[in-house]
Formats: sequence, C-alpha cells, structure tokens
Amino acid sequence: MNETSSSPAEEQTRFSRRSFLRKSSLVAGAAIGSSALLSACTGGDGSGAAPAAAAGSGGGPGTVGDDAYVKAVTEKVKGRTIKVGFTPIFLSEFFTQMEGGAFQRMYELEQAYGVKWQWQRSSPAANSFNATQAQIQIVQNFASRKFDAVAIGSGGDFATMQNAYTQATKNGTKIFQFNMVPEAHFDSMDRFEFTSSVGYDNRFQAGFVAGDFIGKTLKGKGTIMQIWGPPGSEFAAIRQEGFDAALAQYPGLKVIAKGNGQYQRNTGFTVSQALLTRFPDVNAIYGENEDMALGAAQAVDARGLKHWDGTKGVVIIGADGLVSGMEAIRAGKMTASIDVGSVDMGREFVDMIFQSIALENAVPKIRWVPTRLVTKENVDTAEAYLKWSLKPAKKY
Repeated sequence: MNETSSSPAEEQTRFSRRSFLRKSSLVAGAAIGSSALLSACTGGDGSGAAPAAAAGSGGGPGTVGDDAYVKAVTEKVKGRTIKVGFTPIFLSEFFTQMEGGAFQRMYELEQAYGVKWQWQRSSPAANSFNATQAQIQIVQNFASRKFDAVAIGSGGDFATMQNAYTQATKNGTKIFQFNMVPEAHFDSMDRFEFTSSVGYDNRFQAGFVAGDFIGKTLKGKGTIMQIWGPPGSEFAAIRQEGFDAALAQYPGLKVIAKGNGQYQRNTGFTVSQALLTRFPDVNAIYGENEDMALGAAQAVDARGLKHWDGTKGVVIIGADGLVSGMEAIRAGKMTASIDVGSVDMGREFVDMIFQSIALENAVPKIRWVPTRLVTKENVDTAEAYLKWSLKPAKKY
C-alpha cells in the first residue's frame, strides 16, 4: 500500500496530481464565463442569506448587473417553466442537503429573472448501487413525460447509464450529473451523453485530503483501518487512488484492515465492530463516506475505545459533510469530515440547467465545486451553511 517505487513505464502512465490539477483547473474554469454572471454568494454577515441586488439593479436576490442586463435576461427567459427530474442514488441526509441547495438557487433565479420551476424527486427504493435498472426506468419516465432536464447521481457506472442518457437526449431531455466520477473517464468524455457533470475530484479533493489529514494528525506513524464502499464501485476505486497517493508521503503509516461498509451507517458499524475485535489498537479509521465513518464511531464507543482527543485515541475521518457529521465532530465522536459540497452541487447544477436550457449557453462538461476539511476549529461555519440549505426560501 505504501510502496513508492515504480517502473519507468508505470511512472509514465501513472496519474499525476500536478498534471491533473492543471487539467481540472481548465475544465472548471470554463464555467466562469457563463455561471459567474448569474451566481449568488451567501451574505457577508454570515447569515447565509443571498446578497441584496446591486444599486440600480432591477432584480431580486441573486441578481447581478444593471437594469438593462436584468431586463435582457428576463426577456430571454420569458417566464418559462423548466421541468426538472431529480434522481439521487438513494434518499439520504446528503441528498436532502443537496436538494435544499438546489431550491435556494432556483428561488434566487426565479426572483431575479422570472424563471419558474417544476421539480420532481424520484429515487430507487433500494440503494441504487444495487438497483441500477430501477434508476434507468426513472430516467426513461422523466424523458417520456418531456421533462427539460434530469439531474442524476447514479450508482450505475458510466457505460451502464449511456443507453438511458442517449434515449433521453433524443427525446429532448438533457442530462445533468451530480456527485459522479467523470475524472475516471477523461479520455472518453466526448462519448458520454450528459450535458454537464457537477461534482468534485474524488482523488485529490477527497481521498488525498483524508490520507494527508491522517498522516499529519498522527505525525506520519500509525495504523489505519478503511471502511469502504462495495467492490466494483468507481467511487471507491478512484478515492483509493487519492488515498494511496497521500499515504505514499508517510511511509510510517500502514493500512492493516479494510472492510465493505456498503455506504450505510448500520453496515459500517457492524463491519467496524468486527474489525476492531481483531485490531483494537488501530490508530485511525477512514470511512469512505460519512455514514460509514459515523458507524465506525459507534463501534469505537461500543468497544470501549477512546476517540482522538488531540494527543491520543482513534482518529476518525469521514467524507460527505453531513449535519449529523458536524454534530459528531463537535461532540468529539468524529475527528474530521471532508465536506464534498452537497449544497454547492445543488446550486451549481441548477445554474447549469438554467444556463443551458433557459439561456441556451454552452456549459462546461465538468464543473468542480470546492471541498472543505472540517474539524472542531471550523465546524460552526460548515454546519451553518449546511443548515441554511435545509430551510430554503421556497420548496418546489
């Protein structure tokens, strides 16, 4: 796991963090020319409210530009209603936060430019890592009903989803992905039928961040347990690459156990409890998503082990950025979380839909959002932003 040497051929083909960041900055930057003109930031007073329109502006919250610009955009929109189908992998706290972020942005654009929204949420009854066909049927249903856009985060791999995407596009329904792993498919991206994919780089905005945090916290020495997604998951594979890249910097760290937590809190608890029976002296646990990390935290308690207190105990880091995760950090039950931008993803894919459908602009194929390492030092700010999303000005 921590081996750093490789052959010349491997060095030539190995994914380079520096080259990737150069590439991703160009991909993400493509959005600035269109999205930034309409984007709204949270208020400078920390309230989370959208800023007031600029002096002389004719619009409401979220408006940028003078009266002439607002009038031009409003006339272009013509009060149209955009029909959006929202289909996450499964219903969860993470996607509720994302939907709240989407509602906030939809309201801002409605107030600013007169666009109206019709929104429908539909998700497989089971975790769609095991129900891909059910989610394909959801996409087909939205397309048959002439929805303008489908916003989808799928458990099916890219190739599996292409027939559904292609047929939907032929029917006039545009596909907007969120929280997916397009970075695993850069070489063939032109063959994929989605209009835009909003998310983050799972390698170096998540996996690498977690490994680097553990290395710094443990001062480069210790043992690690991984509570991971199911075999075959593209998410798990790509985050593992970033995690391994971080661990290569800390040869004194060793992964001693890895279990399949199925991205579920209960399973994360069960798997962690079994592994802690075998490895009670582990120094750190990385839950690939936050529910698994929170399950691991419960297992630490159940085993009577100590959580990290700044000098000793078990370091636990998750990745999602959930309100429940923020509460666990504050309570000392989780050391850190990587907030991967659930709220920002919701806001951004709404912007991509508005730009592409209402304004007929070209939108970037890939749109990254920031991720944030959250600890006790900054948990209040992170939690306030997440809670703001759960109280949207209007629900759709």
